[in-house]
Amino acid sequence: MYSVRGGGKISLYTYDNLFQYKIENGVMVKREEEELEEERKKRLENPDYTKITLELKNRLREMGLLENACTSTSIREDFTFKDLIHKTEVTFFTNWIDGTHFPRPIGSGVLLPGADPRFKTILYTTTGFLFNKHLFQTFVCHVFVPEDGQLDEAGKPYEMFYEWTTLSDKQSTSNPNLFINGNFKICQKDMEEYNTNKTDNGGRYYPDRWICARDYNDTGLKYKIEDDGLHACFLNDAGSWGKLQYKFDKDLSHFLSEKIITISGKVKFSNDQIQLKSFELYDGNVVILSYPISKKEEDGIYKVTVKLPKLTSLLVFDTKFLGVTDTEVVFEYLKIELGNEATLFVPPDPAQELVKCKYYYQEIEIISNVHIVNNDRMIAFVPYSPMRTVPKLSFKNNYFNTYDDGVCITDAETGNRIEGFTFKLNNSKNIDCISVNIEKANHGLNKTTCFFMSGRRNKICLSAEL
Repeated sequence: MYSVRGGGKISLYTYDNLFQYKIENGVMVKREEEELEEERKKRLENPDYTKITLELKNRLREMGLLENACTSTSIREDFTFKDLIHKTEVTFFTNWIDGTHFPRPIGSGVLLPGADPRFKTILYTTTGFLFNKHLFQTFVCHVFVPEDGQLDEAGKPYEMFYEWTTLSDKQSTSNPNLFINGNFKICQKDMEEYNTNKTDNGGRYYPDRWICARDYNDTGLKYKIEDDGLHACFLNDAGSWGKLQYKFDKDLSHFLSEKIITISGKVKFSNDQIQLKSFELYDGNVVILSYPISKKEEDGIYKVTVKLPKLTSLLVFDTKFLGVTDTEVVFEYLKIELGNEATLFVPPDPAQELVKCKYYYQEIEIISNVHIVNNDRMIAFVPYSPMRTVPKLSFKNNYFNTYDDGVCITDAETGNRIEGFTFKLNNSKNIDCISVNIEKANHGLNKTTCFFMSGRRNKICLSAEL
């Protein structure tokens, strides 16, 4: 029926055949058998587990979100946010814990594109009484409407269902997260994992915008992006701690100067031998916050509120963690926001987040015409997405001329590689464009007889990181 923030999510599904599923990170997954058995016992023993008495499909039809056909479960393709926001009140059920005070979705529903390809997902927020207490809560409702033709593991059509979550009192629904890629899902470097080493002084970017490191540049800390977040596993005992770091650019640092902000994150641990050490903030290299974390939170959510001083340099965030061999910490998300409350973390739209990440870093794989040709040199112009400043340019690896997926010149008719060229990257005078200088004495080619290729094993890398 409900779950208080951090207290573990309890979902009430519309249909019994969906009871075996739950939502994790916006994706519907099947429960483990032990968890399923535990939930069955709760349903039998706990009178609060009450079946929904009104059919959700009818409620959505009343809102105008479903087609008019009696058996349809398709959301109208032409509905807009205005269609939702002008709806004042819709009751989804009448027997929610008590029959008098129950939350009602108010007209703030919004479609969450791409949350799960099997469903169209609508997010609602509302307020209401919690049980019989005169205490207003903020509620979040995810409505899952199955796409036509989607079948479950038993080969049966999914039924429509929804999921309620409550937030603690005095919380707003969700403030914007000022961290980009706060759930670590974007990794343009296409690395399966990253192991710290002495060569990478100060660590390196692995998930976009996040520097993964081990203090003193020690080796033996493995970072890996998984479905449930960013994992960091200690492969040896080196006597130091792991560190995640995020650097804000000049404009946002200036904006946050002298503001009240709240840092929060959801973190879990493999056992009691690993723990968070601190949340830290720096004005350049000057420490302005070192918040020690002395105990583990049962709900896995850690938070601190601080008023920033007047900043004179870039704002930098660190979180440190301690562990021994074969222990692991998992960062589900980190969030920084304005105000003195840690509000709900809403996973960002991956497409929008990728655009933000490309403002700082991007990689290009391309087949292009050459645009300027003389006897010993050709130039290809390669466009890129806007970035915060003129980027540093490099090739990802040293695969030149001899690999089909490296950097090379190919014959326009046969597609065969033409050997013997050297390649150099330059920032072009054209806005948001790279010039690739391609040199070979007396190459004998022209604009129509060849192509420039930068393949997946040797992409062009553009970095405007801080």
